[in-house]
Formats: sequence, C-alpha cells, structure tokens
Amino acid sequence: MKLTARSIAMAWLSALVLLVGILIAIGAFGQRRVDGRFTGVDTVFLGTSLFRHALPDLGQITPLPQVDAEKSLRIGLNNGSERQILDMATAAVASGVGKVFIEINPLVSRFATDHAGCGVRNSIQHRLGNLKIFTDAILLGRDIYWPGAEPANKDKTRSINPETTAKYYPLKFVGPCHVGAWQRLFTTSKRTRFVLVMMPRDGVAKQLIGADDMATFERRARAFSAQFDIPLFVPESAGDWGEELFLDQAHLSGRGADRFGKELAAWWRVQK
Repeated sequence: MKLTARSIAMAWLSALVLLVGILIAIGAFGQRRVDGRFTGVDTVFLGTSLFRHALPDLGQITPLPQVDAEKSLRIGLNNGSERQILDMATAAVASGVGKVFIEINPLVSRFATDHAGCGVRNSIQHRLGNLKIFTDAILLGRDIYWPGAEPANKDKTRSINPETTAKYYPLKFVGPCHVGAWQRLFTTSKRTRFVLVMMPRDGVAKQLIGADDMATFERRARAFSAQFDIPLFVPESAGDWGEELFLDQAHLSGRGADRFGKELAAWWRVQK
C-alpha cells in the first residue's frame, strides 16, 4: 500500500484524537475518584508534605474540639501547589465537608526552584501534575492523593544536606495566583468552616530565607487571612522551634508533630 501525504496526515490525526480521548477519560475517572475521596468526611487537612508530617496520625494527635478523627482526612502532597490545594478544597466543599484546614505556605510563597509563575506555564504544570496523579491511581491502584494517606512521621536522625537545601531558597513571593477562585470558594461555601495554618520553620530554613523575607512571608500570610476573614494559626507565636523538633530544615519529627498538635488544639479551643 502506497502511503500518501493525505493518509499519513489522517493517521496522525486519528492518533491525536485517540490520545485526547484517553486523556479525557483519565481526567473524568480521576475526578470521580477525587469526588469520592471526601464521602463521609467531616474535617479535611489540606497541604504539602509539611502538613503531612505535622499530623502523622489523626487518631493520635491532641484532640481538636469538634473534630472527629474517624471522620477526618489528612492530605499532604509532596510539593503540593496552590492550584492543587484549591482543587482539593473545592472538591471537599462540594462533598459537604464541614471543616477545611489549609496550609497557607504554598498559597503565598514558593521555593526558588519553582519557575512556573502564574501564567500559562503554571496551568500546564498543574494539568500535567493532575494527569500523573490520576494515572498513578488508575494504573498502580494508589490513593488518588497518594502519598497523602501514608503515615508521615519517622523518628529518624535529623539530616540536612546543605547544598541541596540551599537550592530551595530564597523564597519566591509569586502567589496567590487564584485570588478570584479563593474568593468564590470562601464566600459561597456557607456550610464549610475554613482555617488557614502556617507551618513552623527550622533555624536553618529561617537563616536561608532571611529575616526580611520571613517578615514578608508572615505579612503576606496575614494579609491573605484578613482579606477573606479566615482565621490563621501561627505556631511560631508560641516561641522558637528547635532543631530537635525537625527531621530536616522543614519537616517535623515525631516530637515536633506532638508539639504542633498540642498548639493547634489549644488555639482551636478558643476559636468561635
């Protein structure tokens, strides 16, 4: 059979249509898995791996008033982005979740290694990230928010690689990129109570970030909280967090998680 330019073009077009169809199917299936993940859940903790380490086992942390550990879900994505957390919060609200705790760090800051900005590159990066999550869930049988459901804390010896760690700093202050979407979510979700949570930082991270940028980070976090009238938990206000409370420059150890849980519980008791 002689191949013509027309037949080659039709073959490429057919392949493209098939690929698009597969991607649409993966997206639809993945979204159903996302929606189903929040069924029967009353409280959700959303954030990055920092949040996952801070809340290692919802059944073992200091009890939070009005929070049932058996009806709670912790999702802490490695390098979780603002858009991923927004998507998760939106799905949680749509499923009728009563309380959503959101780690604010990725909403108002990024590591130096993140070059996506708030434009097209950011959108493409988000879609590719979701595609990987959905594909892993379909092909590997993983939780749709793997490794968010994994036990987080490992009481191992604290370890920091100075060269690797330094690459992540100084922080970038790019976001929030989706202020309008956050506005709609916060103002239209009458049944859901939102809480913003700032994560503690090790002394090494604070030094690499610098005093000025640390102040900028906290100022932006408080501004975001005030803009939408959402309460903000700031653990640093209770004092310094020593290196014995961390596994590295960012992730809390078992002792750190215990302190974090106690401070969050004490703060939450006085919230109205």
